[in-house]
Amino acid sequence: SALDQKFLLEEKINVLREQIALSEQSIQEYGKQIDQKEEELAAAKEEEAKYYDEFCERVRSMEERGNVSYWAVLFNANSFSDLLDQINAISEVMDYDNEVMDNLAAARQAVADAKAELEESKAAEESAKADLETQKADLVKEQASVGGNHSGDYQSVLCLCAEDGRAGG
Repeated sequence: SALDQKFLLEEKINVLREQIALSEQSIQEYGKQIDQKEEELAAAKEEEAKYYDEFCERVRSMEERGNVSYWAVLFNANSFSDLLDQINAISEVMDYDNEVMDNLAAARQAVADAKAELEESKAAEESAKADLETQKADLVKEQASVGGNHSGDYQSVLCLCAEDGRAGG
């Protein structure tokens, strides 16, 4: 019957309203997530800049000292003990240089990851916004098919229910 159809449409409208509310909540969550990702990206960029400066400082230091051959350092050792100390010092310098480069590489990867996560969040937010617009358009369409303004239609539904014998009293 027409009344059953009207109730089905109203039920569909209520479902659409719930979907819209969920979509709006989802968009708010994406907004918070984007803010967090932007902060993470800024922190990652700061860290990268710090490690890049450290790397540049290390390169400048190496240039200022000139080309010192590891062989020359080893051959200039005065004793076996001095040779072991020189080898240990060279090893520590190489380890430090490797650590500086590893830190810079890790920082750059963190920046790339943060950018990718930020872009994913923005894309998800845009998708949710598009879904929301579709849901709103569906809601308007369904409300129009019910007969105009849904919220002002309550009295006529009650009257139809009373005529149909479904109203409780």
